[in-house]
Amino acid sequence: MANYNECRNALVSTDIENEWNELLATLPDEEQQHREPLLAWIRTIRDETVELIDDIAALDSSPIHLALRFVELRAQWAMTNTRLNFKVLKGKPLDHVLAFRASLISSVSYALEQQLAPSDLEVISRFLADPVSKDYSRITAAA
Repeated sequence: MANYNECRNALVSTDIENEWNELLATLPDEEQQHREPLLAWIRTIRDETVELIDDIAALDSSPIHLALRFVELRAQWAMTNTRLNFKVLKGKPLDHVLAFRASLISSVSYALEQQLAPSDLEVISRFLADPVSKDYSRITAAA
Protein backbone atom coordinates (compact mmCIF):
# COMPACT_ATOMS: atom_id res chain seq x y z
CA MET A 1 0.00 0.00 0.00
CA ALA A 2 1.15 3.47 -0.80
CA ASN A 3 1.53 5.94 2.00
CA TYR A 4 -0.18 9.00 0.57
CA ASN A 5 0.51 11.09 3.69
CA GLU A 6 4.26 10.52 3.47
CA CYS A 7 4.19 11.42 -0.21
CA ARG A 8 2.12 14.55 0.46
CA ASN A 9 4.40 15.59 3.31
CA ALA A 10 7.47 15.25 1.09
CA LEU A 11 5.85 17.39 -1.59
CA VAL A 12 4.83 20.23 0.73
CA SER A 13 7.97 20.18 2.85
CA THR A 14 10.46 22.98 3.05
CA ASP A 15 13.04 20.38 1.98
CA ILE A 16 11.69 20.21 -1.56
CA GLU A 17 11.43 24.00 -1.79
CA ASN A 18 15.04 24.26 -0.54
CA GLU A 19 16.10 21.67 -3.12
CA TRP A 20 14.47 23.70 -5.88
CA ASN A 21 16.05 26.94 -4.68
CA GLU A 22 19.49 25.34 -4.46
CA LEU A 23 19.13 23.92 -7.94
CA LEU A 24 17.91 27.17 -9.46
CA ALA A 25 20.74 29.07 -7.80
CA THR A 26 22.98 27.26 -10.30
CA LEU A 27 21.16 28.69 -13.32
CA PRO A 28 23.65 30.60 -15.44
CA ASP A 29 23.56 34.34 -14.79
CA GLU A 30 22.11 35.02 -18.24
CA GLU A 31 19.20 32.66 -17.45
CA GLN A 32 18.29 34.01 -13.99
CA GLN A 33 15.19 35.74 -15.37
CA HIS A 34 13.73 32.24 -15.76
CA ARG A 35 14.10 31.41 -12.07
CA GLU A 36 10.67 32.57 -10.90
CA PRO A 37 8.78 31.18 -13.91
CA LEU A 38 10.49 27.81 -13.35
CA LEU A 39 9.53 27.87 -9.67
CA ALA A 40 5.94 28.72 -10.57
CA TRP A 41 5.88 25.90 -13.13
CA ILE A 42 7.16 23.22 -10.74
CA ARG A 43 4.92 24.43 -7.93
CA THR A 44 1.94 23.98 -10.25
CA ILE A 45 2.99 20.40 -10.95
CA ARG A 46 3.54 19.79 -7.25
CA ASP A 47 0.19 21.38 -6.34
CA GLU A 48 -1.64 19.26 -8.91
CA THR A 49 -0.04 16.17 -7.39
CA VAL A 50 -0.99 17.23 -3.86
CA GLU A 51 -4.55 17.87 -5.02
CA LEU A 52 -4.65 14.37 -6.48
CA ILE A 53 -3.50 12.96 -3.15
CA ASP A 54 -6.03 15.05 -1.24
CA ASP A 55 -8.84 13.92 -3.53
CA ILE A 56 -8.22 10.20 -3.17
CA ALA A 57 -6.16 9.44 -0.07
CA ALA A 58 -9.04 9.23 2.38
CA LEU A 59 -10.91 6.70 0.25
CA ASP A 60 -8.21 4.62 -1.40
CA SER A 61 -4.63 3.72 -0.54
CA SER A 62 -4.01 1.72 -3.70
CA PRO A 63 -0.68 2.58 -5.33
CA ILE A 64 -2.33 2.73 -8.76
CA HIS A 65 -3.06 6.46 -8.55
CA LEU A 66 0.47 7.39 -7.53
CA ALA A 67 1.80 5.01 -10.18
CA LEU A 68 -0.26 6.73 -12.87
CA ARG A 69 0.96 10.17 -11.80
CA PHE A 70 4.51 8.80 -11.65
CA VAL A 71 4.18 7.48 -15.22
CA GLU A 72 2.86 10.85 -16.34
CA LEU A 73 5.76 12.75 -14.75
CA ARG A 74 8.43 10.29 -15.86
CA ALA A 75 7.10 10.43 -19.42
CA GLN A 76 7.28 14.23 -19.27
CA TRP A 77 10.84 13.98 -17.95
CA ALA A 78 11.77 11.55 -20.74
CA MET A 79 10.33 13.81 -23.43
CA THR A 80 12.17 16.80 -21.97
CA ASN A 81 15.44 14.89 -22.07
CA THR A 82 14.69 13.69 -25.59
CA ARG A 83 14.18 17.28 -26.70
CA LEU A 84 17.42 18.33 -25.03
CA ASN A 85 19.38 15.55 -26.70
CA PHE A 86 17.98 16.23 -30.15
CA LYS A 87 18.69 19.94 -29.82
CA VAL A 88 22.31 19.14 -28.99
CA LEU A 89 22.50 16.67 -31.89
CA LYS A 90 21.32 19.47 -34.19
CA GLY A 91 24.19 21.62 -32.93
CA LYS A 92 22.11 23.97 -30.82
CA PRO A 93 23.44 25.26 -27.50
CA LEU A 94 22.20 23.65 -24.30
CA ASP A 95 18.71 24.86 -23.43
CA HIS A 96 19.25 25.57 -19.75
CA VAL A 97 15.60 26.21 -19.00
CA LEU A 98 14.60 22.85 -20.47
CA ALA A 99 17.42 21.11 -18.60
CA PHE A 100 16.32 22.65 -15.32
CA ARG A 101 12.71 21.61 -16.00
CA ALA A 102 13.90 18.01 -16.27
CA SER A 103 15.71 18.28 -12.95
CA LEU A 104 12.77 19.90 -11.22
CA ILE A 105 10.26 17.34 -12.46
CA SER A 106 12.51 14.59 -11.11
CA SER A 107 12.13 15.95 -7.61
CA VAL A 108 8.34 15.57 -7.74
CA SER A 109 8.44 12.14 -9.34
CA TYR A 110 10.98 11.02 -6.72
CA ALA A 111 8.46 11.68 -3.93
CA LEU A 112 6.00 9.39 -5.72
CA GLU A 113 8.66 6.80 -6.47
CA GLN A 114 9.36 6.39 -2.76
CA GLN A 115 5.83 5.07 -2.26
CA LEU A 116 5.87 2.51 -5.08
CA ALA A 117 7.08 -1.07 -4.79
CA PRO A 118 10.37 -1.86 -6.53
CA SER A 119 8.60 -4.48 -8.67
CA ASP A 120 6.06 -1.88 -9.80
CA LEU A 121 8.84 0.58 -10.61
CA GLU A 122 10.59 -2.09 -12.66
CA VAL A 123 7.46 -2.72 -14.75
CA ILE A 124 6.91 1.02 -15.21
CA SER A 125 10.55 1.54 -16.24
CA ARG A 126 10.36 -1.26 -18.81
CA PHE A 127 7.14 0.17 -20.20
CA LEU A 128 8.53 3.70 -20.44
CA ALA A 129 11.68 2.39 -22.14
CA ASP A 130 9.57 0.81 -24.90
CA PRO A 131 5.96 2.07 -24.76
CA VAL A 132 5.12 1.08 -28.33
CA SER A 133 6.18 -2.52 -28.02
CA LYS A 134 3.80 -5.04 -29.51
CA ASP A 135 5.04 -7.64 -27.03
CA TYR A 136 3.56 -6.55 -23.72
CA SER A 137 3.92 -10.05 -22.33
CA ARG A 138 7.61 -9.37 -21.71
CA ILE A 139 6.69 -6.32 -19.62
CA THR A 140 4.33 -8.16 -17.34
CA ALA A 141 6.10 -11.51 -17.35
CA ALA A 142 8.91 -10.26 -15.11
CA ALA A 143 6.57 -8.53 -12.70
